[in-house]
Amino acid sequence: MKVKLKPKICYMAGLSTLPIERNAVGVETSFKEIEEQFIELALNVFHIEPSKIVIEEKENKCLVYFYHSRIARQLAEIRDREDRIFRVPSELSRSYVAGIFDSRGRRSAGGITIRALSPKDDVMLANLGIHTRNGSIMNISALLSFIEEYSLLLRHYPRIWQAWK
Repeated sequence: MKVKLKPKICYMAGLSTLPIERNAVGVETSFKEIEEQFIELALNVFHIEPSKIVIEEKENKCLVYFYHSRIARQLAEIRDREDRIFRVPSELSRSYVAGIFDSRGRRSAGGITIRALSPKDDVMLANLGIHTRNGSIMNISALLSFIEEYSLLLRHYPRIWQAWK
């Protein structure tokens, strides 16, 4: 399956956290801005009908998703081939990494971590000049400067990340 890559599609591929088996595309987040961005991309980029988008509130998080087997397969294909697609810094790789950061990145006492990084994620990030160890970002300023144009978290909460820029 051939997917025409665009920055918004790459961002959505990085942002989506639901497994492909469900044929669902979605994100679980505690940030209202991420939820709104996901819905906007679903409506405007993938032309999903508003009635097909499901929003579930869980404790302090929100799960937003829609079912669409073709789109789920396309985004899964991008994630499966990420270490080959995003080998060099580009608009596409920046938006993909920003999606990963926005959905799974968090500030911790020791720095910035990204939950559930796979070995492929580590290889891709290393190729882009971002070094990790057990999910922790070793060169935080490189990550933040790499994704700052595309990341909603950096745009909406700049004071949280200011110390490492």
